[in-house]
Amino acid sequence: MRGGCIRKLLLTMLKSGNDQLKWTEYSRLKNRVNHSIKASKKAYYHSYFEDIVGKAKPTWNGTNTLLSRKKNFAQATKLIIGEAVITDPHELSNAFNRHFTNIGPNLASQINPPRVSFRDFVESCDSTFEPELLTTDDLRKLVNDIPVGKADGLDGIPTSLLKLSFTFTASSSTHIFNLVISTGIIPKDWKNARVTPIYKADSKVDRSNYRPISVLSAIGKLFEKAIFNQVFTYFNENNLLSKYQSGFRPMHSTLTALTDNTDNWYLNIDDGLTNAILFIDLKKAFDAIDHEIRLSKLELYGFKGVSLNLFRDFLSDRAQVIV
Repeated sequence: MRGGCIRKLLLTMLKSGNDQLKWTEYSRLKNRVNHSIKASKKAYYHSYFEDIVGKAKPTWNGTNTLLSRKKNFAQATKLIIGEAVITDPHELSNAFNRHFTNIGPNLASQINPPRVSFRDFVESCDSTFEPELLTTDDLRKLVNDIPVGKADGLDGIPTSLLKLSFTFTASSSTHIFNLVISTGIIPKDWKNARVTPIYKADSKVDRSNYRPISVLSAIGKLFEKAIFNQVFTYFNENNLLSKYQSGFRPMHSTLTALTDNTDNWYLNIDDGLTNAILFIDLKKAFDAIDHEIRLSKLELYGFKGVSLNLFRDFLSDRAQVIV
């Protein structure tokens, strides 16, 4: 019989009497069981964090579990907009949709016209980016790498089905992907998102306190990964990324950015200089990005013809459904 079971049995026996020796034995056994539980948890989390070194998402998941932090996925049942009180699910969805889709345009309208052109900071590239057609083996590697368990998009096709059926769909999937690459036209289903408002903090009746979590088609995300690999290789080979960019790069993070900055600050201190640091938090930065500037920069970087049209099509005619 295990310690935990013996401890429960002793506790049951003690409730019917007041034997001091049994109370002492119960306390000793309770301490031993608690110590064993703590040691097992320590060993488990030590092994868990060793296995996921460098992986941000599982690290945060493990940390939140360890600290008993629970995600709040409570659905909105009421919103107050001005003097209107909204409780109907259909109207709630429309209210959230209007809010999320207008965030970018509303912020962009408040930005003053720049006094300088982005072209003053971008050097054109002599090379030309030409996306390569994929082989079945290329696609197989991508399919093998996609994680199972991600939420399904509006097409209802889970990543687990992509993996299980790839033997039978490899040829047709490769053909479809290569058609998209050669024509620069992305299927509409890949640009339709299912958006869920997730409560962040403060008042639950204020729609600005909800974060939109967007889920796209798993097949579309697979295609994005295929193109990303080619674009990232092109940018690295032509030195188009700033050496100071730490975001969205392998082996780079906020930690590497902070380390680089603190090294410079320490050097300044050693030289008797004063550090003046300005931190800027850009509200909804990605929502307010000007797509035309983005496409113009890609053109300067060597994206022309079909490759540029591919990104233009990717950024246009997108749709979403609020759940």
